[in-house]
Amino acid sequence: MFFISLLGLFLRLYNIIKPEGLWNDEYVSWMVASTPFNNGFWNAVLKQCHLPFYYIYLKPFANCSDLILRLTSVIPSVLAIPVMYFVGKEYSKKIGIFAASITSVLSFLIFYAQEVRFYSLLFLLSAISLLFTIKLIKNFNKTNLYGYIISTVLIIFTHVLGIIYASFNFAYLIYKKKLI
Repeated sequence: MFFISLLGLFLRLYNIIKPEGLWNDEYVSWMVASTPFNNGFWNAVLKQCHLPFYYIYLKPFANCSDLILRLTSVIPSVLAIPVMYFVGKEYSKKIGIFAASITSVLSFLIFYAQEVRFYSLLFLLSAISLLFTIKLIKNFNKTNLYGYIISTVLIIFTHVLGIIYASFNFAYLIYKKKLI
C-alpha cells in the first residue's frame, strides 16, 4: 500500500505548478474561501451552487500560494487511495490492492487533485461513505453508523448533488438491511 500511495502522490505532484496560475473556477474557490466569515463569507457561499464545507476546509490556506492551494486537493486525493484499499479489502485483499491501484493512477482523479476545487475532497468523502456503507451492511454497530452519518453529511455539505448520493445510498442501505 505504501508504494501504491507513493505512486499516487508522485503522479499528483507531477506538473502541479501551472505557469498560468489559477484558472477561473479555482479563483472563485479561492475568493469564497478568502472572504472573512463576518464580512460576506456566507453571502459568497450562497452565490455559488455548492455548499460551504469545501470553502471552510480551504479557508486556512486562503492566503497561501497557488501551490499550497493546490496541495489542499492533493492531500484528500492521496488519502483516498488507502481508503479505497479498505473498501476493496472488505471483499478481499486482492480487490483492495486493485481498488487502491486504480485510484492511484486514474487520470481524472490526478487531474482534479491538481485543482483548487472540491472534487478530491468529495471523492475522499464518498470513498469513506462507501466504506462505512459496506461495513454497516456487514455489521450494524455504532462506529459504522457514526462513520456513515458523518461522511454522508459532509458529502451533502460539500456538493448539492450530495443529496442525491445520500438518498440513493440510504435507500440501498435500507434495502440491504431490510429496515422497512
